[in-house]
Amino acid sequence: MMRFLAVVFLGLLGGCVNPYAQFYTSTIDSSDHQSLQMLALNNSEPTLVRVSFKDPKDLKAMSKRMYEDGFIMVGYSSFNAANASDAELIEQAKAVKAHTVLYGLEYRNTDSGVMPMALPNTQTTHHTGSLYGGGSYGSYSGMSTTYGTTTAYIPYSVNRYDYGASYWVKRREGGLGVSFDNPTAEVRSMNGTNKGAMITTVIRGTSAYRADLLEDDVVLRIGTDDIADAKAMKDILPKYYGKDGVAFEIIRKGTRIVKMVGIDEAYK
Repeated sequence: MMRFLAVVFLGLLGGCVNPYAQFYTSTIDSSDHQSLQMLALNNSEPTLVRVSFKDPKDLKAMSKRMYEDGFIMVGYSSFNAANASDAELIEQAKAVKAHTVLYGLEYRNTDSGVMPMALPNTQTTHHTGSLYGGGSYGSYSGMSTTYGTTTAYIPYSVNRYDYGASYWVKRREGGLGVSFDNPTAEVRSMNGTNKGAMITTVIRGTSAYRADLLEDDVVLRIGTDDIADAKAMKDILPKYYGKDGVAFEIIRKGTRIVKMVGIDEAYK
């Protein structure tokens, strides 16, 4: 009985809510239609890839490879718990239509203690005896029941872990094939300008990859449009989808060059 109650208690500690869903954060703005159209949502079984959190550099490098292979992170889950299953992870991955999930866990601590639990304590008493009256003898029998409870103290010891998962969806083919951001202070200083959008990732096999655009290139002009910053590049770039011979004026390690790029059509 005590073993059974301990198992029940540990189950209560785990909870019934899927923690991967409860502590999920989306990285895609639902109002950003340009980003949403890039996603080729998955309707089949996701692939789970176990990773380690011990070295952030390794995790960052793996995430970068995912971007270079044409995946987009749509969200992540992060929480501390005693128990989270692969089935719950797969359930959340399917909910967000992810192709691949990078996930891992690291031991945090062990919670130990005792839990008071009220147990039923029912006592039944049987009564028998003899009676004499009116010149004759008789006998009787019966029983009475007393209902109550008793308190049992159940020891427990539960390992707790830090869980993490990032959810990745394949990118549709088309467009330029880069991710970009505003230039860092170091890059602005080296190039001598605050303007432009800095390429942070070049996706293999895309227009940018074929044209030899490189990571850390700063785009100053596309065609006839000046690029003031990353937002301007995001707004301007779609008008050149499907065009050949588009001139990209860039700064690469302080040197200004022009690259002619044939940009694929919008996402298929």
